[in-house]
Amino acid sequence: MNRLKKFMIGALTAGMLLGAGVYASENTGWSCSVEPDFSNNCIIAKGVSAANTTITAMVLPQGKKPADVWSLSAKTNKTAVGLLADGSEVNLKAEVGNPAEVLVYTSQFKTGADGSFSSKFGVSDSGTYDVYLLSADTNKIYEYLNIDFSNARDYSAAVDKLNEKINNKAEFIELFSDAQLMTTLGFKSVTNAESAAEILFAQLNGKPLSYNYGDNRALYLCCAETANLNAKASADMDILLYAVRENADFMTWYNKYIKDEKAKKYLTDTISGKKIATVDKLSDELTGALILYVVENPNGYENIKEIFGDFPNITGISSPTDKNSVYSSLAGQKIQNITALVTRYNELVNSASSPGAGGSGTGGGSGGGNRGRSVSAGSGMEIPGNQVEAAKPMNTDIFEDLDSVPWAKDAVIELASKNVIAGKGDNKFCPNDMITREEFTKLVASAFLSDVDGVKIAFNDVPADRWSHQYIAKAKAAGIINGYSDTEFGAGDLILRQDMAVIIHNAAVYKNVTLASAGDALTFADDSQIAEYAKESVYTLKAMGIINGVSDMDFAPLKNATRAEAAMIIYALLRK
Repeated sequence: MNRLKKFMIGALTAGMLLGAGVYASENTGWSCSVEPDFSNNCIIAKGVSAANTTITAMVLPQGKKPADVWSLSAKTNKTAVGLLADGSEVNLKAEVGNPAEVLVYTSQFKTGADGSFSSKFGVSDSGTYDVYLLSADTNKIYEYLNIDFSNARDYSAAVDKLNEKINNKAEFIELFSDAQLMTTLGFKSVTNAESAAEILFAQLNGKPLSYNYGDNRALYLCCAETANLNAKASADMDILLYAVRENADFMTWYNKYIKDEKAKKYLTDTISGKKIATVDKLSDELTGALILYVVENPNGYENIKEIFGDFPNITGISSPTDKNSVYSSLAGQKIQNITALVTRYNELVNSASSPGAGGSGTGGGSGGGNRGRSVSAGSGMEIPGNQVEAAKPMNTDIFEDLDSVPWAKDAVIELASKNVIAGKGDNKFCPNDMITREEFTKLVASAFLSDVDGVKIAFNDVPADRWSHQYIAKAKAAGIINGYSDTEFGAGDLILRQDMAVIIHNAAVYKNVTLASAGDALTFADDSQIAEYAKESVYTLKAMGIINGVSDMDFAPLKNATRAEAAMIIYALLRK
């Protein structure tokens, strides 16, 4: 008797105690997958169930059910060899004339303390099989799965058939129309099979496929998803990760930032339609997309510098600058591709290095003192109360880069003429750069709070010698700002649009500005994304005409605010 068809004595006899068809589906709290291991002539089942649970496994010919094993009456005295738990063999009286007609393999195994399991089922012949996993106590069915299986001999022959054409592209691709060959290889039917075959051929580049089923199948599926990307169709990010599976730096950043399906879609959308020729090229494209995602959603601009340092082969930046103003300006920006990102980075580096260049933000930098920055309100100049008088004649040509924000041009020019804000040198305002929490607080303090004495603050990230300390102390005294906690303000973090609205609303209350009713404003389509603490502020300012959405429908509360938006909201309140 073939040892691959041996079974544990308890597995079959427990089933014999039940009548025909006594089983039911019971999938709650259960997950399982099966895959063939052609090289070892077995099927592997992996999954999670309840902890320390004994499970009965049955591998049956396609179309057969456990009831077929349990219900057939004994017609012969043929025996099958069973394997006891201690490894000794016993003869079992078969309930069917030939067990192999109904039962290919059966065994029992126990799940671990965490409920996980992995078990191998021996199978000798190629074919399509049904795998049942059942409760050993009640024989209730946990899982039913169907699998195409090829034994080691047949699988090796199929791989050899592909490898014979490894240097002939046309004949190699033609093999992918052979359905039986694809089934034997475990290459499932895909939408862009020919394109997937072309990518696989280019990736192999004359190197033969191995005889490892798992690696070969993962590679082919990755090629198929890459073909979907090239065709601008949806692609499975989890399968595409095969391309970067050995890139530890990528996986560290990926696991840190890509937390949901929306983030995964960002990556696939970014590289969609790029005509990626190989899996190696896919790896580079995915890495570039991940860098762009971190730039747009940095959670602290220092992360941009760090990711630049980890992937110089992608950016071409071998030694990232130490100027934090560069990364602060990049943070939150949506940039289409790596080439555009590097161009913008170089522009910012050159601007930051030029004589008289500004600091990292509006009217202030990431360090203390002036250190060559353009002097703005708050750098020793006191502006009485809410009367922000012009300190110099208005110069409409003060900045040369405002054409991209015509809606904010008047606001920027007037605030600059009144020393509330400053540019970044070379007649540049950089209106689309993001603004940090401390930079925005300085603008508010300069515009509205020069008559306020600061209070002692306990924010660990705003020590007394930090350039923004006096402005944050004033705003705290006026009840305009709060930190993330009693000890953290988030000084260098980019400010969200909803938090900017809260601060301006608080400033309006402090200055006794007549407020509109929040209920008078129409609700934004993305209202559910606005934090509860910010809703009153957002809709009050909307009703007053101080803020607008990024479109007619959306406010984008979680989007980082730009320097132009900051200027506009302060200018709007000053005019009330």
